This record gives sequence, structure tokens and C-alpha cells, in this order.
Amino acid sequence: MNALPPIVLCLGLLGAAGVAAQTYRVGVESQPYQPYYSLEAGEYQGYARDLLDAFAADQGHRFIYVALPVKRLQSDFLSGKLDFKYPDHPHWNREQKQGRTVHYSAATAPYRDGVLVLPAYLGLGKARMALQQYEASASALERSRNSYAHAGTEDAEYRLLANVTRQNMIAAMRRRLAELEVLCTMLDDSEWPLEDDDRNRIRAALGYFAVAKDMIPDKIPGIGFLDDALMAELVARELKPELDGYRAFCEYRDNEKSLRGKTKVSRLDWLAAKRRQIWLRIKRRQQDGILRFSY
Repeated sequence: MNALPPIVLCLGLLGAAGVAAQTYRVGVESQPYQPYYSLEAGEYQGYARDLLDAFAADQGHRFIYVALPVKRLQSDFLSGKLDFKYPDHPHWNREQKQGRTVHYSAATAPYRDGVLVLPAYLGLGKARMALQQYEASASALERSRNSYAHAGTEDAEYRLLANVTRQNMIAAMRRRLAELEVLCTMLDDSEWPLEDDDRNRIRAALGYFAVAKDMIPDKIPGIGFLDDALMAELVARELKPELDGYRAFCEYRDNEKSLRGKTKVSRLDWLAAKRRQIWLRIKRRQQDGILRFSY
């Protein structure tokens, strides 16, 4: 855990000491941070409210509390719409405060912040933790692949993936898991051979997805599949050239089947069509060059 600087009360130019009793607008965070402060039925409450009320009574002032989202709270205070802001600290949003006169109170709430991690991850950054999870899931998948039939296990994982992507979840998570579906389709497509390393990457991502108790347990509402979506994103980025080519091939194959009635369209057919397109493009550019030169 790291000891952090204390929270203070931030004052605008009108908040200097010694002024006559007045009514001031105090900007506070609408996001609860108990036991320091929270909103109950629209009413600002908690330690911060008691502290500020006591300060106002001692100075003979009246405070009106305006609860706002964090970003808007900062902008409204700096634009002069608020007289005070709580909480704040000189280290917060330094760039936005540059060139402005802001006064701070004495410390009001010293606190300590930290993150709980498993002993195995102590001292590791987030990227390294994710990499260890990736390697562990890939190793576990390889061990399991050696112990049971290929088709049965991956079929079950495919069905689970198809079911999850139909669930109500954050759109960004659904898009990334849908990418994993495309990767799995590419893995099984006989017309699109992949290197063994690429195939193992896809299988590792699918295996990680199939583990319910991973870095973020899948049963947690809303975010349970967040780490699975990030794993899918990682593999999709690594295989982006292959994925882009496969999508182009699928589009060509679908068009050939619907427009020409072909029942069998191979990757060689697609490559031949791509070569024809490139050849025609070169010929057109040559003809354009000749025409431009003739003028």
C-alpha cells in the first residue's frame, strides 16, 4: 500500500478568509466514497458534510452543496461556477489548474490506498499479470487437449461462446467476443490453413474463455467476461493480417455462391481473383498514363 497525500478543501478566489458572512456554492462529487461522503435521496451526507457544515457555522457562512460527476465538478470549479470544491489536492489535475489562483485548506482526511493481489502476482504490473494468466491458460488447455478428444471439447466451447455473445453485455465486450467467434470459424475452415502457432493462439484464447474461474470470474454480473474479451482482443491483434484476409475470402466466397451459384469456392479461387484485380488495376493505370502523356 502507498500512503497518499491528505484530501483538502479547495477554495476559489472568493473563498479567502476574513470576508463577510455569505452563501457559497460547494461542489462535491456525486460518486459515493464512504464513509467520507455519499448521496442519500439527493442529500449530501457523511463525514465531509459534517465537517463542512461545522466550518460554515464557525465562520457564519451558509453552504449550498452541488453534487456533480468528477470531470464536470473540476470544470465548473475552474470556470467560476462554484466557490469551493471538495475533495481536492494540489497534486490533482495540475495541468488544468496551471495559471490559476487556487487556495487550499489544511488537511481534512488523510487516507491510505492500495490494491489486493494474490501472493503470486505481488510486485508484478498489470501487463505481466495478464501474460501469466495467458500462459497458464494456454498450458492448461494443452494438457487438457492431450487428455480428451479434440472435437467434443471444442464443440462445447463453441456452443458456450455462441450463447454468451447473445447475452446482454457491454457492446465493446460483445464485439471482442464476436471476434473470437470469427477466429474459431477461421480455425475450423479447411480452405484457410493456419500455422500451428496461430492455431494454438486461438485455442488458448478459447480455452481461457471456457474457464469460468479465471482472473475475473465469469459469474460476476456485467464484467465477468471482461478479461475473456481482452484475451480475444489480444489474439485478434496478433492475427490481424490473417483475420483481414479471411474476412475478404469469406465475402468473396459468399458472393460467388449467391451470384454464380458455385457450391465449392476455394482459397485458390479467391487468390486467382485477387491477382486478376491487381492485373486489371495495373493495366488501367498504364492506360491512364498513356492517355495523360498523349495530351
